[in-house]
Amino acid sequence: MATTSKYNRSEIMRNAWNIYRFNRKFNWSFGRCLAIAWQNAKNRIAVEEANEKRRIADETRKAAYQTNALKYVYGIESYYLNGVYSGD
Repeated sequence: MATTSKYNRSEIMRNAWNIYRFNRKFNWSFGRCLAIAWQNAKNRIAVEEANEKRRIADETRKAAYQTNALKYVYGIESYYLNGVYSGD
């Protein structure tokens, strides 16, 4: 049974080869380029997970705000029951 991985190994290898091609003139080894490509993939996954957590927190905050806003609106309407102010 094959397990799914959050890393796209094909993309990582492609990135490693691109890094190698651009840095061959500096005598970088392919292993070094592969390590950089893996680190870039890990960083990308970490950023995506952080963005997902931030999105969920924003949705929760937005729902709480909307709930509080509705309470506020209904509270103000109670002062103007039948279009007449009944407070003070």
